[in-house]
Amino acid sequence: MTVIPKLPLAAMHTRHDGLTEATANYYFEAERVCLDRHHESPREIDIDSNGTKSLVVADWEPPDEGRVGERDRCD
Repeated sequence: MTVIPKLPLAAMHTRHDGLTEATANYYFEAERVCLDRHHESPREIDIDSNGTKSLVVADWEPPDEGRVGERDRCD
């Protein structure tokens, strides 16, 4: 049985130099809003990075209702 690696969505600042924790937290919240708008968790995702292909699983918690303003397409 093949184990599909999990796509790390949280704590992006620990993997990307120059990205602040505050910005990474904002991106993480936006990821959850966008993923939840179009998909159900967990979701397999095909990644192609300069010809190197891989399959990962994205797993996220839906955004809390206090963040519904980020779902507003007008903003």
